[in-house]
Amino acid sequence: MFVMDESKEKTKLTFKHSVSNRIMACIAVALPVIVFVMIVTCYLATRSTLNNYFKQQLKVKQTIVEFEMQKDQAQLISLVYSLADNFGANWERFSENDEFSALLNDLYQSKGAESFVVYDKNSSVLGTAGMKDFSVPIDAVSKVLTGGNYVDYVKMSGNVVSVCGVPVRSNNRVVGAVFSMRRITSEEFCANIQTVTDCQFTMFDKYTRIVTTLDGMKGTTISDTALLDSVAKTGESQTTEALLGKQTCICLYFPMLNASGKPIEVFFLGFDIGIRGTIVRKLIGSMLPNAFIIPASTILFFLSNT
Repeated sequence: MFVMDESKEKTKLTFKHSVSNRIMACIAVALPVIVFVMIVTCYLATRSTLNNYFKQQLKVKQTIVEFEMQKDQAQLISLVYSLADNFGANWERFSENDEFSALLNDLYQSKGAESFVVYDKNSSVLGTAGMKDFSVPIDAVSKVLTGGNYVDYVKMSGNVVSVCGVPVRSNNRVVGAVFSMRRITSEEFCANIQTVTDCQFTMFDKYTRIVTTLDGMKGTTISDTALLDSVAKTGESQTTEALLGKQTCICLYFPMLNASGKPIEVFFLGFDIGIRGTIVRKLIGSMLPNAFIIPASTILFFLSNT
């Protein structure tokens, strides 16, 4: 009877150790796999979170671009109102002596606008200064001569131009109109946007980079023309990821809208996301030791309790 009991005990112990060995083997195999899956999941989640963050940052920077454009346009509007008041107070003298062109040329040198035009009440040009290849839209002249104001962005000769016009009044009558124009697609504006957004910035003329902060890219054509067509047609911005030179950038292509909300051109902002790789590598580096420590410590704990 005693011998049989001892034999049963040995059988039980053997079975127990066999089960323990199998469990340890499963743990040794499964835990590294689980940890690896956790690391991959964490990598993908972190990358996605960072991408979403960078996209949100680009949206913020887009509003900065729009604000800078509005600020530039506000300066132009203020200048035009000042001119209209001055011309209105001296309209007869300026008209009789044909002084408008001389006055406008002086203003052109000192006020920062790129073009001035003065019309009489019959839409005849009394004086001009500045950009010879740019002209005020006919509907704008008609609107201002009937007492309205005109403020809009217009595509002229491949450039996006801010156009501002107000009526000139003398003795409470509209006697003419004065317009001022300034290119948005300028090297100066482009450099300013790069400074205030800390992004690469490009303005297109159809598919050509007419002005850009990207080294050596001015005058080049974008390869993905369908992307620009889509943004220009739908008026919806699009985000992509691209290698620009040696920088991995997340890129935002967004429409330039006129006063009617119609897209007239596409702008580009590019944000260096090289930091994303640094963050992910540090995270993975901190998690890798767990792939060895957790299985080893689990097995030791299991052995000590068997």
